[in-house]
Amino acid sequence: MTFVGKLLVIFQVVLSLFFMAFAITVFNVQTDWKKNAQSAKSQNQIARRETQDLQAAYDKFKTDQNAMVLELTDRAEKAEAKNKALSGDLALTKSDLNAALTERDNQTTQARVSSEEADSRRAEALEQAKQNKKLYVQNIKLGKKVALEESKVFDLTIAKQVMLAKHNNLLEKLATIEEIALANKYDINIANYKAETAPAPELDGLILDTVNNKRGIVDLVEITLGSNDGLAKGHILSVYREKNAKYKGAIKIISVEPNKAVGSVIPQMKTGIIERGDNVTTKL
Repeated sequence: MTFVGKLLVIFQVVLSLFFMAFAITVFNVQTDWKKNAQSAKSQNQIARRETQDLQAAYDKFKTDQNAMVLELTDRAEKAEAKNKALSGDLALTKSDLNAALTERDNQTTQARVSSEEADSRRAEALEQAKQNKKLYVQNIKLGKKVALEESKVFDLTIAKQVMLAKHNNLLEKLATIEEIALANKYDINIANYKAETAPAPELDGLILDTVNNKRGIVDLVEITLGSNDGLAKGHILSVYREKNAKYKGAIKIISVEPNKAVGSVIPQMKTGIIERGDNVTTKL
């Protein structure tokens, strides 16, 4: 119950008491009008004064109550306005709070992500430090290897210079030998030299013809073997007679064709008369 309601209840109680007293007074007057006329008149005057006092008190109370009601209404309106303002402020505060909570959550998430990234970067930094240490050790080893290889390269350079000097010296000597060989009419063709010095394959053939020198001695012979058989200039072949297995000497090939060749009789190795039809071989 509000304060105004309580005041109205009190006012009703007072009025009830007043009318009850008035009713009792009227009853007493009617009961003993003559006896109490004077007393009633006196009491009536007293009651009138009391009524006037009560009316004045009631008017004052009513005025006070109206003023109080107006004041309370004004306070209520102000309170309601203030309540609305507070409600708006509360809504704004809630919105700010929600925004702050959202920002806090975002910052918390960001902090967690930053922490995870920091941990990841820390792990990467540690791993990189290990790799750097490993690379540093490898670099030292490689530096030692490089120094060793540079030393070897230096030694090889010195050896190369020595070999180059020897090579140039050999070239000079070879040029001198070639000049000497040409001056003495020697064949300096390396291919011919290799062919002449290479061992002859195992071959058997016959003497096709002979050529005598001015003294009538067999000097050159033509045989049935040639380059197709693997024969080359410089090869030595033995001469014998198959019929009696008699060794007669040896020839040195001086000219080769695909199917025949010419050999010069080696005087120091001649033991008999070399004739047409004799056998020649490289197997002896």
